[in-house]
Amino acid sequence: MTTPGATKKGDFIFDSFFTGGIGGTVVAVVLLALDLIRGEPFYAPNVLGAVLFTDTPITQVAEVQLNLVVYATMFHYAGFVILGIGASALMVYAKAVRTRAPLLILVLLVMLEIGVRILSATLTPGLVEAVGPGRVLIANAAAAAAMGGFLIYAHREDTPQAG
Repeated sequence: MTTPGATKKGDFIFDSFFTGGIGGTVVAVVLLALDLIRGEPFYAPNVLGAVLFTDTPITQVAEVQLNLVVYATMFHYAGFVILGIGASALMVYAKAVRTRAPLLILVLLVMLEIGVRILSATLTPGLVEAVGPGRVLIANAAAAAAMGGFLIYAHREDTPQAG
């Protein structure tokens, strides 16, 4: 948690990694649940891993390879730590989001959606379509809510109290 006034570097780093970890975990769990419902456990990370770390086109990814799931998961969490840095910076520099949880969650969701679309277009063309745009949106919305909730809670002492 940050202290009122100047933000300490350690607090910022904690916020960044913890926020990214929360978001990454929520997306992973939601996509796993959606994959299980479809009867294809680990489909999403397997496709990501295959496209990033092999020459296999998305349309030819068939069998789940756990090593690709692990590689994709590491890549996924690295991306969420970067997003966590951005989210923590929002809490430090954008006072409007500190007191407006819906605004913070919306901004985080937009950041997630833009980020995944840019990465999909540049590194993994067709990934969003293969996983399913609706599934990606559901996972990102859940992650934005969890990350926003954590940040609002962790920074509640920074928010001026009414009264």
